[in-house]
Amino acid sequence: MTNQARWILGVLVLIKLSIGLLFISHHSVDLDEPFSIFHAQNNLGDLFGIFKNENNPPLHFLLLHFWEQAFGISPFAVRSISLIFSILTVVVIWKIGTKFFSQQIALFTCLFFIFSDFHHYYGLEARTYSLLVFEYSIAIYLLLKLNLTSNESTWKTFLAFGIVNVALFYTHYISLLIFLSEGFLLLAFLRNFNWKNLLLTIGISLIGVLPWISTFVGRASNVTKAGTWLTQATYTELYGFVNKFLNNKFVFAFVLLLGVLYLFSYFTQLKNNRKDSGKIYFTLISLFLLPFIAAFMLSRLQIAEVYYDRYLFFLTLPLFFGLSYFFQSIQRFSIYPILSILIAFIICFDYTPENNRETDKLVAYVKNNKVNNIVIFPNYYDLNFMYYFDQQKFKNVHFRDRISTSGIYPMNVVQELKDLPLEGKIALVDADFKFLQPNQHVQKWFLDNNYRLLEQKNFKGNFQVSIFSK
Repeated sequence: MTNQARWILGVLVLIKLSIGLLFISHHSVDLDEPFSIFHAQNNLGDLFGIFKNENNPPLHFLLLHFWEQAFGISPFAVRSISLIFSILTVVVIWKIGTKFFSQQIALFTCLFFIFSDFHHYYGLEARTYSLLVFEYSIAIYLLLKLNLTSNESTWKTFLAFGIVNVALFYTHYISLLIFLSEGFLLLAFLRNFNWKNLLLTIGISLIGVLPWISTFVGRASNVTKAGTWLTQATYTELYGFVNKFLNNKFVFAFVLLLGVLYLFSYFTQLKNNRKDSGKIYFTLISLFLLPFIAAFMLSRLQIAEVYYDRYLFFLTLPLFFGLSYFFQSIQRFSIYPILSILIAFIICFDYTPENNRETDKLVAYVKNNKVNNIVIFPNYYDLNFMYYFDQQKFKNVHFRDRISTSGIYPMNVVQELKDLPLEGKIALVDADFKFLQPNQHVQKWFLDNNYRLLEQKNFKGNFQVSIFSK
């Protein structure tokens, strides 16, 4: 790597780091984050026990477990590990770009990644997605190496490929769709490989995932029977997801417009370059389209509801490389269209990630009212609430067994309220329960049972806190 390349990469990493650090604590730790943070605190034996009943592979939980032991569970601490994986992804993208394309394509693709809404938001969230994207970037590097420079590929490349596949599987089950595109590409270029090396990749992958197959099959069977909260995919989501991947529908429209104009203007030149670029287009399109369409069809056929933007946004990596390569593959005026797309992309970038939640403010409001009892609907919101209400109790993985002794009652059924020893001032925390269970009229129960409403306050996400007294 030249000194100039090192400087450019250093600046890119600094941009990603700066944006991440500025907004790492911008929004409250919420949604699924407290789940990961809480369960990662378990000892390793108990931690593996939860995966029998949860739809999560263990790798991110294990990494977060040791990270929390070293740095604690503050928002900065638990999100910083995700930011590190995002920064490492920038490095891998740069490596892919400079090795298989050009320094200019590497630069544009890194900037698309850095200023992507999805990668900014999930690059900070204390969940598994940042790790998944990092591993996928390595898989793309290895696939391009195998398909474009097969003469450089030794058994070590195939070994690394097998190890990355194992890591992907233990990070998120959506990786099965990644394996679909990998298998297709390996078959397409089979004649370029030493079959013994290919067997090494397959063997490492199978041996690595084998210990977890029974757990995966059990969870997949339960989900198929019980269903999930996700709904059947619609055809409008096919372009709707691409809108999101490109930050905005107007950026998507702009890309389509420029792409069509380019094809009409330079079709002959593109055709002449087909021999050199065919493998690249074939690889990138396969990496993007196969998992994208497969997820859509699984959802449409109601086999598995996996067509969800946050499950699939890792596909932006081949999309960004494809965009950069397409507009750079024609030398004449090539910088202008991709630069204009990047500018539009950055203009539409949301620097302040928003999860539409503010549990930190909600908890502060409850504390300021100095209540005697707290009733929480639905019951699973207790982790989110306790993270900000009492982090010392949150650190105790058994706090749920004794939470009622603190006067906090996570509930899911209104009828159970009559058995609670409520006295003094009571805070009713409605975490969008009116939407989840519209037939459970919690506030009406309090009013019908001679409780007086003192005050109310609404929070993001259709959350509401009501203060009652008997």
